[in-house]
Amino acid sequence: MMDNNAPRQPPEKKSKTWLLKLIVSGGIITLILTQVDIPAFLKAIVTANPLWLAGVLALIYMEQMVVAFSWRAMLSTKGFNLPFKPVLDILLVSNFIGFVMPSSMGSDVVKVVSLSRYISNTAEALSSLVVFRGVGYIMLFGIAATAAALFPGRLPDAPVIELTTMAVTALAALFVAGFFFSTPMTRAGAVVLDWFGRDGLKAKLLKLHSAFISYMKPGPAMYMALSGAAALQMNRIICVYMTSLALGFNVDFVAFCVFVPVIAALMMIPVSISGIGVREGGYVFFFTYAGLDAGQALSLGVLSFAMDLTFVMLGGLVYWKKGTTKPVPGETAP
Repeated sequence: MMDNNAPRQPPEKKSKTWLLKLIVSGGIITLILTQVDIPAFLKAIVTANPLWLAGVLALIYMEQMVVAFSWRAMLSTKGFNLPFKPVLDILLVSNFIGFVMPSSMGSDVVKVVSLSRYISNTAEALSSLVVFRGVGYIMLFGIAATAAALFPGRLPDAPVIELTTMAVTALAALFVAGFFFSTPMTRAGAVVLDWFGRDGLKAKLLKLHSAFISYMKPGPAMYMALSGAAALQMNRIICVYMTSLALGFNVDFVAFCVFVPVIAALMMIPVSISGIGVREGGYVFFFTYAGLDAGQALSLGVLSFAMDLTFVMLGGLVYWKKGTTKPVPGETAP
């Protein structure tokens, strides 16, 4: 259940936050457009190879299927035997709501709330998502760090790229450390909450950690999280690479293994609306080092986003038909 005593943002503050994000997104896009040959940019988009783009769409759809299968398999190791389709619907709807809501956390909130309706256990729903997300970030930054370590000569020779590879390596190490030291961190948090007399929050924290640790033990749940996360993150990199081929660009695949994770990390910073502006700025900044001009790099970012948006709209269709996913008789896990 949600904590009714948790502080809520006043509507006025939410409006101001949304307005600031809108200004950031609009400002970055405006700045980028001043550096781009608009006719050349549009020509690159409309002349993209449709066969490559069809392949990208197929991979994105497969990605959603793999994530749904892996998440469902993780939950089944705890006795929560959900049908496949509702799990897939949760993913599609959450992607849609995560896009239309100004908060980058909208998607994950919908996942947890929707799954909780099936398994009647918010701690398990949240912990399974945290594990899957955390392992995903480790895989994402691990791919970037590994590519940079094994093939440094195939990356652009620039100080900013060297700093970038150091940063993603540090991020991968940070997420690994967070997983290994989750128990002492939780104990410390419990002591602090106990000191402030927040017994309710302390109990919820310990319950969440208990569920989290059960997923972290070597076994089927962790193997499913690892395999699903690895497939998800590698697929995202391949999709952007295939989009570049559709546009006729010739950029080394190693550059995608480093730049795509970095751009994904930048988009996690909650300073824009659904990453708009930050995403495009990241593509222009990094891929110009890989030999593209600003217009080409922008077309890569915009077209990659358009491919993702196709499945966001599919989630919108599911939401329009069903609303947020709800269990029906016979589908609730025991």
